Amino acid sequence: MNNADCMNLVCHKIDIETTEVQSRRCMKMFADGVSSRLKPSAATLNALSNLREREYILGLLSNCSDEVTLLWDDSPLASTIQGPIFSCSVGMKKPDPNIFLFAAEKMNAKPWECIFVDDSLEYLVGDREAGMAGVLIQDKTLNSSYSNPDDWDGYAISSVKEIDTVLKDVE
Repeated sequence: MNNADCMNLVCHKIDIETTEVQSRRCMKMFADGVSSRLKPSAATLNALSNLREREYILGLLSNCSDEVTLLWDDSPLASTIQGPIFSCSVGMKKPDPNIFLFAAEKMNAKPWECIFVDDSLEYLVGDREAGMAGVLIQDKTLNSSYSNPDDWDGYAISSVKEIDTVLKDVE
């Protein structure tokens, strides 16, 4: 079933009839929304590029639907991230420790050699269970729904640009 069929099925189940034009517009709006989430700030891209230049292996764990995988290659992140893992493709999602172990294995690393950065405390539980170091990013521009950062006793940064401060402590 393609995305348009899914959209039509959902509309039908809630008794909303749509025309083909409306369905296409709705899918375009949805795809545009997903695509916008795959466009990080210039500062974030710069920070990630600097890490790559210093030969860090960069991965990504995303709890997402198929739309992200379809749009990934056109994302500015695709050329920066060496190991993207999409929950919809692997059948696991954060905070399951197994997806973190899978990510480490995919990048030929041991979990304790990995640093996981996320804006959700919920997901930072799984990386710890897998043996990784976790870093809470408290960037308000991410529009994240993270819990009270006062509940976090690990590393915390306010933007990806600050990752160097944590790398010095973790390495």
